[in-house]
Amino acid sequence: MRIYITLALTIFLFTNTSNAIAGSDGSGLIKDIVIATDGRVTFTVEVQTNVPTCKTFQWGSYSFSSTTSAGKAQLALLIAAAARKQPIAVKGAGTCTHFSSVEDIDYFSVTY
Repeated sequence: MRIYITLALTIFLFTNTSNAIAGSDGSGLIKDIVIATDGRVTFTVEVQTNVPTCKTFQWGSYSFSSTTSAGKAQLALLIAAAARKQPIAVKGAGTCTHFSSVEDIDYFSVTY
């Protein structure tokens, strides 16, 4: 009996977890970039779908911290894409930790 309950719970978690923590999908040109004095960065793209419930601020906006090595590289790529007017693709993390109402990024990419 215990095996069936554990198996049922495992199946439930695997089939429902992706929707609970899934992040949004964004794409398009970068509309703006804002850098706070503490290194938090927000930026906005043209299109965003599957928005998490924590995100209540401006449609299409994402955030990350530029204080880490990865964050500095992300900021450099973001500025380069904006300067060249290159569209980007963004995957949100489904969380809002840098700003309570702006979704954190999982990753973004630029195709040249």
